[in-house]
Amino acid sequence: MEEKIKKAEALMAEYKKEDGKVQKLAQSQQTFYAQLNENKMVKDELDLLEDDAEIFKSVGPVLVTYIIDYSHSSLKLVYLP
Repeated sequence: MEEKIKKAEALMAEYKKEDGKVQKLAQSQQTFYAQLNENKMVKDELDLLEDDAEIFKSVGPVLVTYIIDYSHSSLKLVYLP
């Protein structure tokens, strides 16, 4: 009987460990989709601009003129945790 209790406790500990991994992966997935949606929105907005449009990037407390071609290439389209 005691062996079964020890085995059940070991299985429960393993389950909790794996559940923690699942929770961490779910959080990473949620972060990924949030960044993906944000990047899609930015890309859609950039696609609406004309080629000679002037855009700005917030760097600390100042706005800096940014070239539209750099904006497209600097989007983080891949998220690797």
